[in-house]
Amino acid sequence: MGRDLEGHFRPILGFFRRVMAVRHSINVGSHSSLDLSASEQMTLHDYSITLRRKLAKFANPENQLSIPLMNLEPLKLALVNLKPAGKDGFEGLLALALSRIVDNPMRLAASGFQFGADGQGEDRLNPVCFEAKRYSSKLSREIVLSKISDLGRRKNEAEILWVLGATKEVHNQLVQDLHDDGEEKGIATLVLDWNDHSLPSLAVMLAHAGNDIAGWIAARTTASSTEDELERLLEQLRIDKEAQARWEKLFAEFSASQISGRQAIVANKSWLETTLSSQNKARSRFGQPTAPLRTDTPVLARETVKHGIDTALDAST
Repeated sequence: MGRDLEGHFRPILGFFRRVMAVRHSINVGSHSSLDLSASEQMTLHDYSITLRRKLAKFANPENQLSIPLMNLEPLKLALVNLKPAGKDGFEGLLALALSRIVDNPMRLAASGFQFGADGQGEDRLNPVCFEAKRYSSKLSREIVLSKISDLGRRKNEAEILWVLGATKEVHNQLVQDLHDDGEEKGIATLVLDWNDHSLPSLAVMLAHAGNDIAGWIAARTTASSTEDELERLLEQLRIDKEAQARWEKLFAEFSASQISGRQAIVANKSWLETTLSSQNKARSRFGQPTAPLRTDTPVLARETVKHGIDTALDAST
């Protein structure tokens, strides 16, 4: 037991010594304030965040925390009180966070020329764009759906991921409509919103977007939330088991190629089933009236051949 405790405290004591080394390297008079350079402030800031994480894990080694939804209210207020647009507003926050998560630098669109997206990644091999909606009132269904139509008219990519970041809850009907409209246009959709009834996906994403996110928000919001307060909330989201599971699912959705690939398979299957169910469609598309899926036509079951085809198709997808 003693060795276990020593193992937990050794790195913590090490951080204390390093912080104190920085502290004593500065000549401070008995009645003067502590005057730190920018690099020294950053060093102490990084140490304090790392120390807080280590203490949280020691105090709760199973990484199980209860996160009452009301506890996240300071983070929500801080986001709602950011400017809606620009590099120092909610658009800029999403651009920064998504750049790190998808490893693709995001560029903001010029005002008035957005065509369905507030920003888009530079890497065309991993096409990702986003729309930022910093609202404190209800989202407009018509405005949000119009973004998919605008993007579908101008996109050149075979597959692209469109991320909606919103400070309000996006209701299930709208999420499904976005998915359906996007699927028709080759656009994968991912919604990161603020759901007051469960862990907000927007907050979970921000918790994994870098150690400086709390400071970035605190420096730009007009709310009274402090950096330390926001960092504590984000740290809770990083180490809570439920939030970790939610993040793993979200992170898997950030690959446009994987999402669009799944959509393409579903679309191809639907196209084949429709074609092979109609002699007219089969004649038009294949040049012969091959329609084995017609329900009114008896067909000879050839299970061995069917199994061989299924195996070959599965191996190639």
